[in-house]
Amino acid sequence: IRATEFMYPYCERDHLDTWYRWSNISSELTAYSSDFVCLQECDTPYLAYLQEWQYLSQDREQYRAFYKQRQNNPDGCAILYKPSKWELVFDTTIRLRLPYKPNADTDNVAIAAVFKSRRRDEAPQMVCIATVHLFWNPYYPDIKVTQTQNVLQSLQRFLKHHNLEGIPVVLAGDLNSTPNSPVYELISNDENRQFKSAYCLMTEQKQNCPTNYTPHFVDIIDYVFFSETMLNPVTILGPPTSSNLYDNVALPNRFYSSDHIAIGTEFEFIAPLKADTTG
Repeated sequence: IRATEFMYPYCERDHLDTWYRWSNISSELTAYSSDFVCLQECDTPYLAYLQEWQYLSQDREQYRAFYKQRQNNPDGCAILYKPSKWELVFDTTIRLRLPYKPNADTDNVAIAAVFKSRRRDEAPQMVCIATVHLFWNPYYPDIKVTQTQNVLQSLQRFLKHHNLEGIPVVLAGDLNSTPNSPVYELISNDENRQFKSAYCLMTEQKQNCPTNYTPHFVDIIDYVFFSETMLNPVTILGPPTSSNLYDNVALPNRFYSSDHIAIGTEFEFIAPLKADTTG
């Protein structure tokens, strides 16, 4: 999303420039070369920059984007995927606005998509990728819990509608909730999906790398949850160096152009899954 001096007064003006920030972001995307990228608070101009960036760099493997904007705000959530490796089969949008909270800007959104692998040397695999951005205000945990319940129930209905309840799910996003929150507990105890946090599992049961760095708040609020019985996390993306994180007070700075750091996981399928797309 666009960054301003009002939002980040400690960050140098040049480092808030849209093209400067996009240069950093595109460099990260190139370095990771992930099959899927989940973005939250993604402004529409950045998707346009992504298309231009790919057009000018034909040597890079192309991404396509499934994007939904919030109803009354300029940003939204996006799932980028490599069409050379994955086919988008089904998708859904989950609106998280709560009409009974008129004084709170609960205009949040989640999206999910089912993808089928394109590898010809093995049976196609299927996976559901979902991303969400929950309400930000720490004084309204009830809103976040209600939104999370909506996401989990909507995911279950979406997969059931397409007879795909047996495929693995990856749920990644900005939950604006710490690991000791009701939101984290709700997702971790979901009986339908049996979600686990990839970072929790791979750091001896404790996700100890903060994902949000501001002058007044440093904590974990971003996660990669996955279906534990169907996927196995192989590696996770490690944290940046402390000197880069705290360059000029906090994030964003000249090295990292968001106030969140990127997190990521490489998974392997535990067992082959049939590509049944009947519905």
